[in-house]
Amino acid sequence: MLFNSLNAISPIDGRYSEKTAVLSNYFSEKSLIKNRVLVEIEYFIALCEIPLPQLRSFKKSDFKQLRKIYANFSEKDAKKIKEIENKTNHDVKAVEYFFKNKFDQLRSHGVNKKLKKKSGLWEYEMQDLGFKYRITDIKCALGISQLQSLEKKIQKRRLLAKNYDKAFQNNSNFIIPQSSKQSYHSY
Repeated sequence: MLFNSLNAISPIDGRYSEKTAVLSNYFSEKSLIKNRVLVEIEYFIALCEIPLPQLRSFKKSDFKQLRKIYANFSEKDAKKIKEIENKTNHDVKAVEYFFKNKFDQLRSHGVNKKLKKKSGLWEYEMQDLGFKYRITDIKCALGISQLQSLEKKIQKRRLLAKNYDKAFQNNSNFIIPQSSKQSYHSY
């Protein structure tokens, strides 16, 4: 059934849905699942900090990676949990299984090892490429801003090189590069 305001549960998600859309970040099924994930992760971290003997080997430096699970929680993650919930018929248990899968990814840096039935060889597969690139959001933002301004910088450098070419064209002490496709780093 396609959603329209006539088959909404209430006017809040029907005719007023545009005005209340921002509330879905707090009151939707996805939000509920995300908060369950947050609680499970923070509970695990609290158990590590007691410290429980069974969790002493867990590194505190990995807490940041664990918190990224709920900080970067996506609709895809919520759908995975719902799929698990459909199998287990238990919402909190589904979150625990999801957390276990994410925990396994963290431990293996996103690489999954499977035994191939036909050949008997192990197959390694990257499950999440982001695990290998532990780059911070700040570094990403800086990189993106630099890439956005790159063309302007190249144009500025070409103009500067053109001015140097003009200034030194009659001077035999200087050799002017002839290639038109360069970054002009020698200027």
